[in-house]
Order: sequence, then structure tokens, then C-alpha cells
Amino acid sequence: MVTVVSGLVSLFGPPAIAKDALKECPYPSQHEAAAAILNQYNPISIANNVEYGGYIHRLAPGQYCFSKTLSGGMGHLEFGKTAWHTPEGTTTTATWHTHGAAVEGVISEIFSPQDINLNQRKELDGYLGTPSGAFKYLPLHSKHTQNLGKIATE
Repeated sequence: MVTVVSGLVSLFGPPAIAKDALKECPYPSQHEAAAAILNQYNPISIANNVEYGGYIHRLAPGQYCFSKTLSGGMGHLEFGKTAWHTPEGTTTTATWHTHGAAVEGVISEIFSPQDINLNQRKELDGYLGTPSGAFKYLPLHSKHTQNLGKIATE
């Protein structure tokens, strides 16, 4: 499915996954855009034990949306293997991703060192949806994660 929203082309997996979140674009804040897309993908991520992620873009002051959703595997999502494209007239401000299901021996409730390195390298804020439903935020240039609340798990 290809949908054009305020000049952004958003490619998603099954349309039912992101349709509701996409319908509301743009969102008035980066946090709200991240919460919307994480609420859509976190339950699917947990059910399939697969990581999903993508980028959040600022279309204009007070207008945020997300672009192509990437699909990874169990315990990994490789942002670097997909071209990073900032749609014309927008600014990429953050990454978002999920950590799939809780697996014994895997730390899935915090940003991994790879997550932190990616955001620092790309100079972006980061958002994380965890198996327990924690909605976490890591501001650029910070090593302190903020817990922003809860997101869907089912």
C-alpha cells in the first residue's frame, strides 16, 4: 500500500496495521507521532517476535508523521540496510522501533547499545516500544532514557 500524506510517501506492510495511525497524520508533536505508530506496531511485533521500526519526520512546525516502516527479525532491525530518505521539505527528527516479544536471556526493555549508537550516528532522537508496553524516549545527546508511559501490547 502506498499512501501520500502531505508530500510523504509512506509504505506499510498490511494496510490494517498502520491505517489508523496514518489517518491521523500529521500529529502535533513528535511524541504523539511516535506513540501512534508504536501503538500500531508493538502488538504485532510481540505476536510475531519481530522488530519493526522507521523514521519520524517534521513536515512543518507542529506537524509530524512517519515514513516507511522497516521489518527486521527476532532481536534485530537494520536501519542501515535500507536507504534513509528525508522527503523533500521535511526534516527527519527521530527513529522509532519495537523489540518484539520478551525472550529469556534477551534484554528487551531498554535501548540496546546498537540502538543508542544508531541514533547518535544519525543525530536523531529515539523511541522504543517494549514487550511490557513501555514507551521510551532517548533524546539526542543524552544517555538518560525517559519513560513516556504505556503503549499497546495486544
